[in-house]
Formats: sequence, C-alpha cells, structure tokens
Amino acid sequence: MTLKTNPEIIRSGSSFILHDAALLAEPDDCVFSTGWLQQHAIIESTTSGRGESWFVSYGNESGQNLQWVLRHYRRGGMVAKFNRDLYAGWCAEQTRSWKEWRLLHYMHTLGLPVPRPVAARAHWPFGKITGLYRADILLEKIPQSSTLGKLLQQQSLPPDLWRNIGKCLKLFHAHHIYHADLNASNILIDLHQRIYLIDFDRCRITGSNQLKAGNLQRLQRSLHKLQNLNSEFNFTEQDWQMLLHGYADSTSA
Repeated sequence: MTLKTNPEIIRSGSSFILHDAALLAEPDDCVFSTGWLQQHAIIESTTSGRGESWFVSYGNESGQNLQWVLRHYRRGGMVAKFNRDLYAGWCAEQTRSWKEWRLLHYMHTLGLPVPRPVAARAHWPFGKITGLYRADILLEKIPQSSTLGKLLQQQSLPPDLWRNIGKCLKLFHAHHIYHADLNASNILIDLHQRIYLIDFDRCRITGSNQLKAGNLQRLQRSLHKLQNLNSEFNFTEQDWQMLLHGYADSTSA
C-alpha cells in the first residue's frame, strides 16, 4: 500500500528542515525547541538509548491534538565526555536526522510498522562553514504502546506474540532493512498486540545476511542482559524459540 506523503525542505536560519507537508505544513526551529514547546504544548521527558527524547502533545490551529516524539541526537561512548551532540558534516542529506527521516519515510510508504516521520532538522549553530551540526527528528507517536523490555518486566507474553515478533523482524529483513541497534527497547507493542520497530539512527538498506543474523543475536543479548538485571523479567528460552519459529516460518521473505 502506498501512503500519501509530501516531503518538502525548508531553510530556517542556520537550519535545514526536511518534513512531510501533509503532517506539518511550515515547520521552523520552534518545533524542535523544548523551551518553545513547554510554553505551547504538553511535553514529557522520556528516555531513548543515547538520544534525548520527549513526548509532545500539541494542539494546532485546526483543533487537532497532535501526538509526537521529539528526539535530539546525542553522542555516546567516550566522545560524549567532551562532545555531547555535535556531528561533522556540511550536506544536510548526509546528516543523521535526515538519513533516518528518509529511511523511515521509505519504510512507511512500504507499509512497514514504523513511526511516521514528521520532520528532521540539521542545525549548524556556528555556521555551516564550520561543518559542525546538531540534529533532531520529530515522529508521530505510536499510541498506547510499550517497549518489549517494559512489558516483560510486568508479565509474560503468549507464544503467538513471540512468533509475531519473529515474523515482524523477518518482514524488515525481507525488505533488506538492517537495524543497527535492535534491542528490547526498540520494539514497541500496542494494546492490540501490534508490533513496531523504532529508532533507526545509523540503520540502512543492505543485502548482508550476516548483518541480518546479527540483528537477532543483538536482540537476544539485550533480553538476556535485562533478565540478569531483573529477577522478575518474564523471558525464557522457549519464548526465544517461538520468536525464531516465527522468523523461520514467515512467508514474508
């Protein structure tokens, strides 16, 4: 199914914004500013890996209540000790936020279960000549959903749901989508047990079977890590086998 989208580009000062005009007509730097959003919307801080994320509830001029997730890209590892959020680059299309927006937009037009991208910003705070930019992305929020990790801290999941998680992962691999950080926090499940993948920073399209297999191994390590940290974590080897059965039996490949 092809979904109607209308990607456009706007320059706002030292920022370049890529956006879906069907969702947000004329964005500027304000929609990426937590200070502005705190005055004009309901904003709640959350966590998302190394990034900095907020849930945003914003009422627009048409009376719609828009539910977004705003994520600011932050450095990880040793680099973060002296550089929190600056990246090197001069071309907006090659920035972290724009590349993730483009990939999400492509996957969404394919009908894959991902958040719909609203807007992405690349901002050169010291001028583009410096080649140092900051990045943000705005996404539609998946309503009434929780991460796989949080759910497993509360309850065990039925075998059919584990199989469907495996089928979902195979669906992405069938479209050659490689998730660079597939873990229990990047799989969302809503109240209707629909499954979504999130956080596609540094992800790409590739035909590498080795990278795809690495996705499953990374997810398994993530589940075992949470299991070791939480005695009430509801994950068993049988659950993992159900996921693998769903992945292997899927006709999506």
